[in-house]
Parts: sequence; structure tokens; C-alpha cells
Amino acid sequence: MFLTIIKTQLSTIIVPLVLVLGTALSFKFRWVQLPRLRHSFRIVLTKEQIKSSRGISAFSALSAVLGGNLGTGNIAGTAVALSTGGPGALFWMWVMAIIGSVIKFTGCYISILNRVSHSQQEWLGGPMYYIGHLLQSPITAKVFSGLVIVSALTVGNFVQVNSVSLPLINHGFANWQISLMLMVFIAFVTLDKHKRFATISTYVVPWMALAYIALCLFVILTHASKLPPLLSQILTAAFMPDSIVGGTMGYGIFESMRVGFDRGLFATDAGIGIAPMLHAEIPDQHSQQQTAFEQGLVSILAPIIVMVICMMTGLVLLVTDAWIQPNLASTEICVYAFTVGTGWKVSE
Repeated sequence: MFLTIIKTQLSTIIVPLVLVLGTALSFKFRWVQLPRLRHSFRIVLTKEQIKSSRGISAFSALSAVLGGNLGTGNIAGTAVALSTGGPGALFWMWVMAIIGSVIKFTGCYISILNRVSHSQQEWLGGPMYYIGHLLQSPITAKVFSGLVIVSALTVGNFVQVNSVSLPLINHGFANWQISLMLMVFIAFVTLDKHKRFATISTYVVPWMALAYIALCLFVILTHASKLPPLLSQILTAAFMPDSIVGGTMGYGIFESMRVGFDRGLFATDAGIGIAPMLHAEIPDQHSQQQTAFEQGLVSILAPIIVMVICMMTGLVLLVTDAWIQPNLASTEICVYAFTVGTGWKVSE
């Protein structure tokens, strides 16, 4: 209960700050996240990408960021958004993704301009470096580094492990079995000094995303007759909830916005600093300024792709009525949705 109150209070502070900052940066950079989106795809899909000594390229950096978002962000996050904020939350998740993407752009841009060369000819960068350099405040940089570690253990590990565990527990797996499987897999990916992390991110995440998109499209298209009224319901619920008047209506709109912004921020990792750390490793192909601008553009793709998948997840939950099912939470809602939508039962 105490942690829930703290989280709610922090959301009321952080979300408005992100919105104000994101809007200001959007005007500063002339809404670069929208007209330059096509150029971002072109950079990622080019075959002539420079790689770091650890095998990190623009594509693998993007894949690594997406790997952290897909699942907890687009599956569990969307399920929580719909079950707590209603269909209108999907609209506000999109608003947060568009606003938040320019924060990622700015973070990556500044990170590359202020990165440092490692003794083994590797580039190191991220908020802890440009905070210390631009603000001349090593203490603030250290505080940020400490908060990143706490965030990785809580928002990262705890939430993701919980999202993975819920459906597995329902299918007969014990907690120790799930923990052991995750520990072995994570150790295999991370305890390597060479290119395993970059290789797995590059090859696994895109195929995982494509497979998930195909499954979503299958469910959505088999329930296509429900789409027009549902799309109308998303817009209506975002601004004018039906059968709600006066202060109750105002609260309903506020709750939809709050949950949408909160989940959108969580799904895209805007402002966390992970993307600037990864993109800072990529060597210069031309000038440092151009590298900073191009990697900033690449970082824009992650929140947009995540929100496309979030939208598809949301539509699956809506067409199958999974979001209004009682006694279901997080990924359990999604498992129910795909079970109903596909007709495939994993187990009784």
C-alpha cells in the first residue's frame, strides 16, 4: 500500500515533467520525431553499418532497447493500461510515445557528443557522462548511476520476472524452476566479453517482434467486424466517457490520461538513459556531429515501434473482451486474450 502511494505521487510529478520537457524539445527540434521517421528506418536498414568492438551497431542497439520494452512494455503494460484506465488510455499512450521519443533523440545526441574513449579504444557514454561534463557535477552523475542500478533491479528485473512468471505459474511451473531458467538464460547472454549480447539482440528481437505482430494480426483480422466501434470507443473514452457527467466525467478523463501517460512512459523507457548508453558505443562513420544526429534519429524508432505493437496488443485485448475479465492481472490478461482469439488452449 505504501509503495503504491509513493508510485502514484511520483507519477503525478514525473509524467508532467516529461510532457513539458518533451513538448519543449519537440518545438526546439521542429518535431524531428515525425518528419524524420522515414530517414530513421533508412539508417537502420542500411547494410553499411559501423560496429563497435563489442559488435554493437545501430540496428543491434535498437534491438537491445526494444528487447527491454517488448513484453513488459507492450504486453503487460498495455494490459495494465486498459484494465485500469480503459480504452482511452491507448490514445494517451500514443501521445506519450510521440512526446517521449524526442527525449530519447536528445539523450542519444548529447551522449555521443560527450562520450569518452575507453582504454581499449571503446566509446563509453550515457547520462552519467554528459551530466558530469555539461553540469560539472560528478556527484549528480554518481547519484544517477546509483538510481539506474536500483531501476534495473526493480523496474527492470522485478517487473519482467513477474510478467514472465504469472502465466508460467498458471501452467504448472514452480517459482524455483522459473528462477533457474531465467538465471541460466540471462547468464548465457550477459556473461560474455564479446558479441553474444549484440548477436542475440540483433537476431532474436526482430523475429520475436514479427512473430508477435503476425499473431496479433491474426486475432484482429478474425474479429475485424468489431474494429470500427472499438476505434471510435478509444477516441471517445479518451476525451468524453459515455454516461459520465460533471466531476465524475472529469475524473474519468484524468484517470485515462494519467494511466495512458504512465504506461506510455513505462513502455518506451523515455528518459531512463538506456538508449544513450547503447548508442554511445557506435563509432563515427563520418563526423561526430553527424553520428550523434543519426543515432538520435535511430533511437526515435524504439518508442514508435513499441507503440505500434502496444496498439495491436490493445486491439487484441479489446476485440476478445479480455480487458474486462475479472481476477486476471498483467500478462494473464494477454494469455486469456490470445487463447480466446486463436482458439488454442495451452492447458486446462
